[in-house]
Amino acid sequence: MKKFLTFNKARIVTPLLLFGIMLFMASCSSSATQEKHIEAISTVLKHQLNGPDLEVIEWEDPAKIESYYEKLYKSYFTEEMYTSFISTYAFHYHLTAYNGGYEMKVDHIEVDSSETTEGTYDFKATLLTEKEGSEQQTAEVSGRVTFNSDDKITSIRYLDESGL
Repeated sequence: MKKFLTFNKARIVTPLLLFGIMLFMASCSSSATQEKHIEAISTVLKHQLNGPDLEVIEWEDPAKIESYYEKLYKSYFTEEMYTSFISTYAFHYHLTAYNGGYEMKVDHIEVDSSETTEGTYDFKATLLTEKEGSEQQTAEVSGRVTFNSDDKITSIRYLDESGL
């Protein structure tokens, strides 16, 4: 009888132990993916919002600019979103700052994963803006970024650009 009870305990404990290990591994994998996504968002925002990049603004060769942006951003985006990002957002803040005589510097970026949609993150970037002869001011840019299963950005939307 004692042997029978030991056998049954093993049949119960082993699956529970395996389930616990699998759950732990899935949690670690999810955490690593989130960290990778948050790092990608922060890197893209820093490149995009620190500026203006006077050297790039003064370049007249479109091929040189295209090559520069490809090295800077392409690895973070799907092909379709990369094209959209470059044509819509990549140069926007740099050019706006340049035309207004401002300098922008990212002070802080906060990224939170969506509780309802996997691979979706909300961000808020706090910027320090300064125009020569004026006091430094703070502005915020917030938005939402979505990643696919290949860890590439499929969507980036700016929801609020207070002060810019």
